[in-house]
Amino acid sequence: MISFAYLIIPVVSFILFIIFVFKWQLNTGSTSGKRLPPSPPKLPVIGNLHQVGLYPHRSLQALSKRYGSLMLVHLGQVPAVIVSSADAAREIMKNQDLIFSNRPKSRLPDEVVYGAKDIAFTSYGEHWRQVRSICVLQLLSTKRVQSFRHVREEETSLMIDKIRNSTSSLINLSDMLVSLANCIVCRVALGWKYSGGDTIKKLESMFKEFGELSGTFNPGDYIPGLSWINRVNGFDARVAKLAKLFDEFWERVIEEHRDRKKGEKNPNDISNEVGEPDLVDILLEIQRENKSSLDIETDIIKAVIFDMFGAGTDTTSTALEWALTELLRHPKIMKKLQNEVRQVARNKLEITEDDLEKMPYLKAVIKESLRVHPPLPLLLPREAMQDSKVMGYDIGVGTRVIINAWAIARDPVLWKNPNDFNPERFLNTGIDFKGLNFEYIPFGSGRRGCPGIPFAMAVDELALAKLMLNFNFMLPIGKELNMSSLAYLIIPLVSFILFIIFVFKWQLITGSAAGKRLPPSPPKFPVIGNLHQVGLYPHRSLQALSKRYGSLMLVHLGRVPAVIVSSADGAREIMKNQDVIFSNRPKSRLPDEVVYGSKDIAFASYGEHWRQVRSICVLQLLSNKRVQSFRYVREEETSLMIDKIRNSSSSLINLSDMLVSLANCIVCRVAVGWKYSGEDTIMKLESMYKEFGELSGTFNPGDYIPGLSWINRVNGFDARVSKLAKLFDEFWERVIEEHRDRKKGEKNPNDISNEVGEPDLVDILLEIQKENKSSFDVETDIIKAVIFDMFGAGTDTTSTALEWALTELLRHPKIMKKLQNEVKQVAGNKLEITEDDLEKMPYLKVS
Repeated sequence: MISFAYLIIPVVSFILFIIFVFKWQLNTGSTSGKRLPPSPPKLPVIGNLHQVGLYPHRSLQALSKRYGSLMLVHLGQVPAVIVSSADAAREIMKNQDLIFSNRPKSRLPDEVVYGAKDIAFTSYGEHWRQVRSICVLQLLSTKRVQSFRHVREEETSLMIDKIRNSTSSLINLSDMLVSLANCIVCRVALGWKYSGGDTIKKLESMFKEFGELSGTFNPGDYIPGLSWINRVNGFDARVAKLAKLFDEFWERVIEEHRDRKKGEKNPNDISNEVGEPDLVDILLEIQRENKSSLDIETDIIKAVIFDMFGAGTDTTSTALEWALTELLRHPKIMKKLQNEVRQVARNKLEITEDDLEKMPYLKAVIKESLRVHPPLPLLLPREAMQDSKVMGYDIGVGTRVIINAWAIARDPVLWKNPNDFNPERFLNTGIDFKGLNFEYIPFGSGRRGCPGIPFAMAVDELALAKLMLNFNFMLPIGKELNMSSLAYLIIPLVSFILFIIFVFKWQLITGSAAGKRLPPSPPKFPVIGNLHQVGLYPHRSLQALSKRYGSLMLVHLGRVPAVIVSSADGAREIMKNQDVIFSNRPKSRLPDEVVYGSKDIAFASYGEHWRQVRSICVLQLLSNKRVQSFRYVREEETSLMIDKIRNSSSSLINLSDMLVSLANCIVCRVAVGWKYSGEDTIMKLESMYKEFGELSGTFNPGDYIPGLSWINRVNGFDARVSKLAKLFDEFWERVIEEHRDRKKGEKNPNDISNEVGEPDLVDILLEIQKENKSSFDVETDIIKAVIFDMFGAGTDTTSTALEWALTELLRHPKIMKKLQNEVKQVAGNKLEITEDDLEKMPYLKVS
């Protein structure tokens, strides 16, 4: 049955139809005479939404460089002022803080957080003041934060023990940090031990869904009249379902706390063990005493705990992940931090929070990490409650104000080398994150500043100090961290961050290597060996490894030992002095099936078959005489390419495509005897070679790890290889049949061999097969395999070499000019260059 949503969603495209039907801008009287901030051009209906992108803090920073640090954009029909300088931030969050303390209404928090009755999303007013007062004075006061010190110290120690007990295997540090934050917040806010059970996992999944919904574009929030789309695309249903799940969860939490007062005990509850009430206990006590004018209804308690749990987990773990990421990228800074921590700790097994005050460099590292990677690059939006004037510009009532904390923290006017990670910049300075220094506002400032800074910093400082005390961290050799920022919502850093605690070594010296002097080798993992260190660019990562382990280095690709040669001396020894010993090719699934059991010259095993095929190639197909016999093909096709470029001089051309076409033209005529016109048959062959290249770059477990070849049957690799082998075989069969038909007088319209009087390579191979003068039987599969090599190597290699040569000449105009002078001097007044002229061009050859 077809979903109703799939039928309705196309209606959304009517938004595009409005473009050029209505005016681009309706200038109402409300803006007449006002001096608005500079603004990029906007589109009808959507405004500047198309310019926000996946990384709003980056794209808005780029726009602000052009339009100013106080910039007006239109998010749909909603005007928003983007603040990207410390001076403008001070004006908004200090000088006119009261005017800009409101929050804009939004569908998601309104429903999930009980009509936004919490502290983060609620509108400014008496309710907000009362709730904030409870949070600041009762829940997050310095005394209260200190009362939970034992929780932080216990849970960070438990995390260290977990890591230490996992030293024989890789661990996901990202998960460990998230777990730490959850453990602490669960105990502090809910009074529960965090054990990763179903109940807590359900809560985690609910906050994850909240994050995903927060990042989902909600048309109704930006374009009046389009809120109905959320009913069609399922957004409203997801929000309603999530609100119900949260309400049931918080209701259970509150009921269990009330039951505890009656003497009933939850097996997860540990409050009686530590003698301190958790945050829910405190809120329920405030509700019971009801000493303030604010009626602390149960929905308010749920909303406040929502904030405590949401902000206390993601923010804490994300800040720690970024700090460790930067330390991994800067080993000298990590070493300096470790020295400070270990000097303070001396011979103690545990660090306490008292020790943290003696660690100024630790605090500087965390501050610098928060500068470079603020938890919310774009602070939660504010809304003007009345007309105002900021830095000479008029800001109307209802205008949203978004402060780009990320851009301010990278302002080169405020920070020297802002993109560098340099904790020293915070030593001996009074710059802090408490909201008084507007060049540094990772947690905001003013009335809407984060009240939970002391709690978050206590966790981050203690956890990082204990990690630095107990472990040495490093990246796998040749690996670099993925530093791509994700969207501005708090999303855990890619769990790729793997660290190596060198308590254990994954190096198994087997009996077969006993007594042998093997080349130096990086540490390997079980099963995969050093595969994790190869990376996307093997030549670069292996070069990096060779700088550490030597120009003759042993790595293990799964269970396959491989010696990496990275010096001329090593290459000479392999390819000259001991060439016969090292002339074999390893077996591989792909060429074995596509190239007829590797019967070609490139992939064949060393032996009599290879010698015979190579002899045919060297003496018959690629001899100097044969190469010279196709000189006219090269001269004609290069001239045709020049004519095409000259005839296209009035428009842009893709030179890369031209060079690929040149290589295809020449190889088609030389190898197959066809004119290359880009028609379907040749395009099909190109796509087949492209597929071969993609399969060559696909990791084939069976080639490296015995017993895992079955994976290729599951993931479709084997099916793709078989299909490709069939396509190639049908193509080469057609080529050979057409050449045999030619001998009988039948003519292929693409065939030009009769026009030039020279047989192509297929003709030569068929003639060798027919004469059969040697003991070597040149069967048809061998012909197909050899032509496979000629076509594959002759196209990509040629065009790639030309592209790189032209690329370097474009990068070095003086060299290009020198080369042009040589060529033009040799050519003189001739219209065409022939291959005879090339011998007079030594600079061309060295270029």
